[in-house]
Amino acid sequence: MASAFGDLSPTADAFASAAIDPTRWNAAMDVAASATGSFGALLVPLKGRLPQFPMSDGMQPSVEAYVRDGWINRDVRYRPSPILVKRGVGDGVRFHEPGGDGARALLSGVPATP
Repeated sequence: MASAFGDLSPTADAFASAAIDPTRWNAAMDVAASATGSFGALLVPLKGRLPQFPMSDGMQPSVEAYVRDGWINRDVRYRPSPILVKRGVGDGVRFHEPGGDGARALLSGVPATP
């Protein structure tokens, strides 16, 4: 599976393995982070804010601070959840960048353009 990041087949394989065996999700996040050249990767649930969600090893200190410092209880990234559920996909930039169409949609109730 070619992308701007190169071959994401190992990531797809890791996700497929994790879907079968949930204990493999953290390892799948490590594969995703490596494949994209990212500092880390995590999957944040749209419902519930439990501190136990799949993450790569590189994200552990950040997530610990996120929970310890109370950001888990006031994270504005959850506000567009209804739009994300309806559209099936989204990203933080379009919802949080000043003037981004996601921010306008959130404030006006009009769905953002895909």
